[in-house]
Amino acid sequence: MYGNPEELDRLAAALHTQAEGVRDQVRARLAQSEGATWRSAAADAWQERVRQETRQGLATADRMDEAAAALAAHAERCREVLAEIAAVEERVRGWFTDRWRDLQGAGREVAEGADAAVRDLGRGLSQLPPSGDVRWLEVPGLLSRGGPL
Repeated sequence: MYGNPEELDRLAAALHTQAEGVRDQVRARLAQSEGATWRSAAADAWQERVRQETRQGLATADRMDEAAAALAAHAERCREVLAEIAAVEERVRGWFTDRWRDLQGAGREVAEGADAAVRDLGRGLSQLPPSGDVRWLEVPGLLSRGGPL
């Protein structure tokens, strides 16, 4: 799924900054232990434990950077998906808008044609002879060109 790319970038940058903080802390502690001047079995054990914790801390910071990179990659994919969505939306809206305009134009033409047909039919009805008039015998010839008879 997609999300807010800017927020994902912000989270990735914060995670990267935290990873650098972890590195700084474990390196500072390592430097402190390596700089110790007293020597004993306990000091050696403490220094070894600090070296081990430093390795673990650096590995953790590396995983944090990997997570930050994954977030940044996801943010980029989100941008791509959002751009794809916008492109499809634009095409579809454009298609519907074009069809709407086509129908509006056709509707005007149909309405104008219907108005003319209504006028013609009204004119024709008004020109029909009265009921029982002999001129009714002339009407079939007039209508044979496409009328009902």
